[in-house]
Amino acid sequence: MTSPVDWEKVTRKYWSSSVGYVSETDGVWTAYVYRNVRCGKAWTEQKPGFLSLAAAKRWVEQNAEE
Repeated sequence: MTSPVDWEKVTRKYWSSSVGYVSETDGVWTAYVYRNVRCGKAWTEQKPGFLSLAAAKRWVEQNAEE
């Protein structure tokens, strides 16, 4: 199964996509997903504590807006 999101490896500890990104610090991954409201308000939602890159990416993909 392939990912519905195209990920780009920026560095060993940072992966980016159009819907969010993941980064690693001291062996723990943090996932960030971009949020947007049609009225112009935008923010980034953060979820720390993933032990693997795959789990952090999966969270971003599952929580990305369609």
